[in-house]
Amino acid sequence: MTPDETLTGEHKDLYDEARAGIERLAAHSSGPMDDVVFLVADADSALGKVIIGLGVPRPARRRSVVMPLTRADAVRAAGPLTGPSLTAKLTNHPGPVVLVMAGGTARLVGLPPK
Repeated sequence: MTPDETLTGEHKDLYDEARAGIERLAAHSSGPMDDVVFLVADADSALGKVIIGLGVPRPARRRSVVMPLTRADAVRAAGPLTGPSLTAKLTNHPGPVVLVMAGGTARLVGLPPK
């Protein structure tokens, strides 16, 4: 994985914790990954609780929760939360990405092609 933005603090911690699971999901996917966005959030945050409420399991002893979305769904969901700048990056980024939400801000990280 190659960060498109410098991750620091809570974003980096959540990303580092979720990275191995994201890589496993990407490696085992049967279809193209270009339109996949992995949304990562703190499981105890409002967004994390929504993700868990949608049925995504929370791994034991982990702060992060990961939900794969289509790019179109991610743009619709993240737009009101992230603003136009990150929404444009998310829309125009080639290939699969990870969107890390922490502390009311978002960071985008690119995944290498499969």
